[in-house]
This record gives sequence, C-alpha cells and structure tokens, in this order.
Amino acid sequence: MAYSIIELSTTDLDIFILDKQKVVHIATGGGNIPEKLLESDRYNGELRFTFRQLLRFPESEIEINPNISEITRLPEEQLQAYLIDFIYFAKLGIYTYDKTDLGNFESLKFHLVAKPKNPIPFLFGLFENGIYRIDSEIPVDFKPFLLDKYV
Repeated sequence: MAYSIIELSTTDLDIFILDKQKVVHIATGGGNIPEKLLESDRYNGELRFTFRQLLRFPESEIEINPNISEITRLPEEQLQAYLIDFIYFAKLGIYTYDKTDLGNFESLKFHLVAKPKNPIPFLFGLFENGIYRIDSEIPVDFKPFLLDKYV
C-alpha cells in the first residue's frame, strides 16, 4: 500500500533508495515526493530499523552542508536538534537529504544535509535487494536540486 496524501502531508517520512553509487536517505519534510517513491512504504520502516542496528559498525567521518543555517533558518540550539538524525545516517555512510522548502507541500526541491567523507563500501552491497533503485545519481554537492529530475 502506497503512502497516502495524509501521511505525506502530516509526517516527515524517511525514504531510503539506492542510486548508482550510494545509499540515500531522504527526509520528506511533510511534503510531496516523486510518484515512484510512493510505494517505498513497503520497506522503509524495516530499513530504518536495520540502520538503527548498524551503530556497531565503524563510523564514517562526515561533512555537514556549510549552508545549513541559511537553508533552515533555525537558531543554533534548534539546528543541533534538527541535525541529529542526519548526522546519524551520514556516520553510517548514507547520504542524507531534506526538503528545502518546508511548508510548501508541492515543492520537490531538496538539499544534501550531511554526507560521509569516506563512504563505507560494504553498505551499498547490503541493500542491493529489497530497496528502490534509480538509474541516476543524486547530487552530492550542497546545492538545492529538484528530486524528480533524478527519481
């Protein structure tokens, strides 16, 4: 069963996909996502649980978007709370993205929040089956982009 409009508009969902090179986490920010990702509800909850169990593995050094304060416009104490999950996923070797135009349900503009400096090579192989794959590569720079151009 696909994500409903109610779920999309009321929940900051965690979507996991594989692009050509990496494992990707997308936080939906309570907004719309490309239609191809609507069916990802079948495995996202299980993947989130699995990723929470991976803390035992070596952590990757990470980079945080240098423009994140300007993008989110959050005060420092709120910014640190906002970054917790993004940092967690990046330390696991996952490239982690968020919706740029929060509050605009229709917007498909996203940005990279955090990324591993040295991705963990085995991680990609662990999830080759049972996760939505795309044939393109989601941008790894820190500039906002339209997600539907890649998915």
